[in-house]
Amino acid sequence: MTVAVCERCAAPLAPEAAFCEVCGGAVAATLPDELGDRLHFGQSPASWVAGVCDRGAARERNEDAMAMAAVEPAGSHAALVVCDGVTSAENSDVASLAAARAALAILAAPFSIGLGGTHSAQVAGRRTFERAVREAQQAVLRESERNVKAPGACTFVAAVVMGPLVWHSCIGDSRAYLIPDEGKPLLLTRDDSMAEMMIAAGMPRADAEDTPLAHTITRWLGADAPDLNPRATQIEVTSPGWLLVCSDGLWNYASAPQDLAQVVREAAEVFPKPLALAEALVQWANDQGGHDNITVALARVGD
Repeated sequence: MTVAVCERCAAPLAPEAAFCEVCGGAVAATLPDELGDRLHFGQSPASWVAGVCDRGAARERNEDAMAMAAVEPAGSHAALVVCDGVTSAENSDVASLAAARAALAILAAPFSIGLGGTHSAQVAGRRTFERAVREAQQAVLRESERNVKAPGACTFVAAVVMGPLVWHSCIGDSRAYLIPDEGKPLLLTRDDSMAEMMIAAGMPRADAEDTPLAHTITRWLGADAPDLNPRATQIEVTSPGWLLVCSDGLWNYASAPQDLAQVVREAAEVFPKPLALAEALVQWANDQGGHDNITVALARVGD
């Protein structure tokens, strides 16, 4: 009988393991094996975590990538990573998949926080995200070396659930939202985009995101990346709801937290399970036009 081994450290893997118990690397079986599998695929590494990645209605290929790991019981630990390939770079589908896999290999294992209390936990969280971004960047650069004439680039957003705490970070304009069943929804991340710069200068969000330069990103993973500081922060979940990590193929149609929350809450009434809800949100985005690739990664938190 063939024993599965970790791609990162070659340690034997337990059956149906979500991550390696030795190095924390993500198990490849939870990820798409080939680029061709990415036209539409779903993942559900645990009962409370799932995601769907889809090429959308208008694109020929899917340049989004998604990777996730989670363990039971619900709310204990999960890592969700979404990377969106930069359309102007030819091999961005390859870059985004490499980045998502590399980042998950770092984020899949619970942070080691030692005995230093709150400050130690914060330092450990920031350092773990810094490592994840470095590994993702190196993975993109390695793929670019293989395709020198057409190097790829991508965005990065990730969220890690550790009990009541959610760590999150992004580079580019993929996002993380916290949507409670009741109460005020939150956009956790801040875009690195021209639209965000216009919003900071005082332009209303709806107007800024409707300009021709709105989706021009100011940070990315790949060649000539200007800044790789992941700006990792944390938030405490105090009530039941959904952690949503997504590409702009979803939030394009409902950017403001209250607008996207309405879509999620209405869909969750019909599809309360994470995988079915992710499928419903992807279908909703396609129904709005599906002009871009769509990735929806969900974790049920706060229960």
